[in-house]
Amino acid sequence: MSKKKYFYIEQYVYSNFVNNNILLYNTFTNKFIDVFITNKELLNFIERVLLKDNLRTIDVSQEELKNVIIAKFINKCRDLFIADIIESDSKPFIMSPIPKLNQNIRESIKGNSEHVLNAKNMIKELNYFIDSKKTLCTNIKLKANGYKQILFPFYNAEIDKQLEFLTIEKFLFDMNIQNIEKINIIGNICSENYNNEILVFFKNNFIQFHTYYLDFDLNGTFATEILKTKNKSFVFWIDNIIVEDQILKLNEFVIKNNIYSIFKFIVTNEHEVNQVIEFTNTITLNYELIPFFNQTNIDFFENNIFNTKKDILNQKLNEREIFSKMYINILNYGKLYFLPNGAIYSNLNINPIGNIINDELSYTLKNEVLNDNAWFKTRDTILPCKNCIYQFICPPTTNYEKFINKNNLCHYNPYIAKWQGEEGYVPVEKCGTYTKEKGFVVNKRKVNTLNKQIWGEE
Repeated sequence: MSKKKYFYIEQYVYSNFVNNNILLYNTFTNKFIDVFITNKELLNFIERVLLKDNLRTIDVSQEELKNVIIAKFINKCRDLFIADIIESDSKPFIMSPIPKLNQNIRESIKGNSEHVLNAKNMIKELNYFIDSKKTLCTNIKLKANGYKQILFPFYNAEIDKQLEFLTIEKFLFDMNIQNIEKINIIGNICSENYNNEILVFFKNNFIQFHTYYLDFDLNGTFATEILKTKNKSFVFWIDNIIVEDQILKLNEFVIKNNIYSIFKFIVTNEHEVNQVIEFTNTITLNYELIPFFNQTNIDFFENNIFNTKKDILNQKLNEREIFSKMYINILNYGKLYFLPNGAIYSNLNINPIGNIINDELSYTLKNEVLNDNAWFKTRDTILPCKNCIYQFICPPTTNYEKFINKNNLCHYNPYIAKWQGEEGYVPVEKCGTYTKEKGFVVNKRKVNTLNKQIWGEE
């Protein structure tokens, strides 16, 4: 019996095939092949390889090996250690990569209170907003929408008083607090709305305080009391650098008292970026530049924030990181947000999942897990990303996508397999329309017309 030749994709290679567009990503070397397939023979070959029952291994005929286009594809795969050919009497068994995750976690929780209790262990981060009516921040747009994009203090004149921390303590009573990796307390921590009971309750957790830099009173009670607390750090939010003296004093305070801190400069355009760089060049400061969408600066986001092909494919992802993105949103997963009125969110750009005053923790968690609000909102569930081969290579959706109402903050059009700058590229908006209610709605007629123009009839 003569031996056959078998083509197989290596076990450590991630593959995605969408609308004649294929991505093969080597998780060891981070080398990849991404190509839009127009040749029918190569298309049939790849479809056969990726057929579920074939386990990414097929026998290769002499006719296929003599096909110039198929041979070229095979050779490129072999050069990048993505795939190989082996001679064997029988089909070799190459174990396909299977994510070692609980793929059916939502199903297991349905109607099962025991699993809901286990779901409490999913909570990794709590974000507690202090109402900050008294503030020196004068940026109206930032005060209105900053908390929906970044962990900026929450301002709402309609809320009469801060939720008592005792109410939160009762809500969290049966949770394993020790499992919570981080507590963020956001707002005017030097105001009367701040309560030291928070520090007592979370005394063994890592706490990070987020406050507007001009609201921090260096001579107040809080500045003295905080020095007695372990496991704490500061984030000082800065929307301008006019008051340089306050920044310098805050920096001196944290350095003197050995408190880890980050100065986060909120920027909306290139001019503000240059201002921050010029200022920070004169001092030693641990800082970050944080973009803010003010509804008029989409050009700034397109030029500086949107992902390019280089951004996405230079991440050096391993197998586990890619598989994680298939089942959870790694940026949202395990996070809860508490507003001063008691509303609980898994993401501040969507509806609340409960209320501390009226709902139990188990109800809130079940509401989140079963309704795909934020924790499990992966790119394969939204358009246009669900039609993209990079959906699990790309970073997860963020607050920016939610707030801007645009899921694909990138320069790639998956419907025509073109990046910005490549011949034939048009923005994804040319392939459909965005609506506030439905998000992106694809126009198949437009897509078919564009692909014929770019790739031809075949």
